[in-house]
Amino acid sequence: MLDLIGIGLFLFLAWFVYDSAKAKQTASKAAAVKCQVLDLQFLDQTVALKQIKLKRSISGALVLSRVYSFEYSVSGTERQGGRIYLFGREVERVKLDIENSVISV
Repeated sequence: MLDLIGIGLFLFLAWFVYDSAKAKQTASKAAAVKCQVLDLQFLDQTVALKQIKLKRSISGALVLSRVYSFEYSVSGTERQGGRIYLFGREVERVKLDIENSVISV
């Protein structure tokens, strides 16, 4: 019985690591695309996970909701922050902090 629980936990952990890597890849691509479209520099070419929680979809299924942060620069001298909101592996929105005011794009 303990073997089955151990195998189940291992499989869940393996799925979670795989799903998290794919979600981070999606968030990084979304940040790069938004920065390119708005002619901004995507600094460090990476995103960082800031929040993860379970939410219910419209159908009632539990889905992981993640928030990633990233940094960009308008002129190359200062760093600004941005956030990417994922629902599952789908991008819900990208928010950018420009001149101390948050805009959603």
